[in-house]
Amino acid sequence: EISLIEDPTTWDSDEHCTHFCLWDAAKVLIQFCAGFEDAFWRERRVLEVGAGLGTVGMYAARRGAHVRLTDLPRAVDLMQR
Repeated sequence: EISLIEDPTTWDSDEHCTHFCLWDAAKVLIQFCAGFEDAFWRERRVLEVGAGLGTVGMYAARRGAHVRLTDLPRAVDLMQR
């Protein structure tokens, strides 16, 4: 289960748009999370703040967690695709 929440904060320019790439930190976090058994993720609640592409949250959801992804509206539009 994944929920998307838009941050009502708005920016006047795209200079702060960092949600268009997969950050190395996300890759490292997914590798770390892969070390946990499937039973660990079942029914777990995960909040990903500033989710960007939402890769880590989607990984957790695939493993059975209930995930809420949050970011600016521009990022949420991209995650929904």
